[in-house]
Amino acid sequence: MTAKVLAALRVPGTDVHEVVQVHRRYLMELMQQWTRIKRDKADHDLGLALRIDAELFRLDSVIRWLDAADRHLMYAAVRPPPRPVPPTLPRLDGRAAVPTVRANRPVASRAAQDRIRISDHDREHATARLCDHFAEGRLTREELDERITAALSARTAGDLHRAMADLPGPRPGGRFVTPPLAARTDLGAQ
Repeated sequence: MTAKVLAALRVPGTDVHEVVQVHRRYLMELMQQWTRIKRDKADHDLGLALRIDAELFRLDSVIRWLDAADRHLMYAAVRPPPRPVPPTLPRLDGRAAVPTVRANRPVASRAAQDRIRISDHDREHATARLCDHFAEGRLTREELDERITAALSARTAGDLHRAMADLPGPRPGGRFVTPPLAARTDLGAQ
């Protein structure tokens, strides 16, 4: 459900409020059906009554989440967009510094790269890769939903790296190669 709402936010021309309302109406109809079944068939079956109650509570929690998401969307629509914060430049003390240990340099540059802001295209590319991993069986539906949520809310390259860290990267043929093999292939190409 979360993935659907977040995907609707990214699709131009989609009325996200309407998407939320369609799902809400569907869930309300399901709750009414379960309530009728409970009234008609669960009077003398405690196990069935408990299972139906569990499903009703689950559906109620999803409806509450949809209501909260809809409130957030309405609030976001009426509030002004945040003002961009100008970047601050580091202060120089006038001395040129030469790094004494070169082994620390790649770590520092990776940390600097992880702080770089990402674009909508980067987020969409990451979600497409996550869907590919799901299709190949590397992720469960729950993991896919969590990671797509993380990817769509990511602001920096480091946020995306964390969502994709334990997954193999793409290779030229569109197939995925596990990290140890990819490392050997990359070393051979240099």
